Amino acid sequence: MQKWEYRTLSRQGGSWTDDRFDGRTPAEKMTDLGSEGWELVSVCYDGAGYQFYLKRPVEQKAKSTPRKSKAKAQLTESPAENTNSMENSL
Repeated sequence: MQKWEYRTLSRQGGSWTDDRFDGRTPAEKMTDLGSEGWELVSVCYDGAGYQFYLKRPVEQKAKSTPRKSKAKAQLTESPAENTNSMENSL
């Protein structure tokens, strides 16, 4: 199942809540965030400024396959392989 992370930004009085984007237009800010994988999903005006709601997929770790113990691996080998292994150990 896809998992998401969310981010909310505010723009009030011509400045962003994130100082590194002060003085930039909303289009410039959204372009930068889009290149980081963020997708704008909603914008709301609350009377004092705008709230921008963004989301992006969370990177999922690849599931590793369970490893068999040596004993289980030997049990699943063919009988001929087990005989050879036993002869070599005698």
